[in-house]
Amino acid sequence: MTKIRVHKKNNGSMVLIGGSSNPALTAEIAKLLGIPVGDVVIGRFPEGEIQVQIRDNIRGKDVFIVQPTCTPPNESLMELLILIDAARRSSVTPARTARTGPAFRSRRSWSRT
Repeated sequence: MTKIRVHKKNNGSMVLIGGSSNPALTAEIAKLLGIPVGDVVIGRFPEGEIQVQIRDNIRGKDVFIVQPTCTPPNESLMELLILIDAARRSSVTPARTARTGPAFRSRRSWSRT
């Protein structure tokens, strides 16, 4: 295991929010940083569209978004983009993201003739 040195100098200006792909990873990062995980509600509309609501006041704060793009990658990536959009609409500049894993891998399914 790699040791990580973290400077716990936080005056409340840093917010960590995470998507639904891996909430345990978001909680572990928040624990290492010594900050709480931001209050985010992520759901689906009846048509299957993603709904994101950030309940914390994040205006003027440094926002870090954790969202692995694991299986299923399409939904995870769309959720990440909607989280970024929700943060930007809350007057956050800049919103930083932490993404793990490849978003898409190219598949070559060629038939050999």
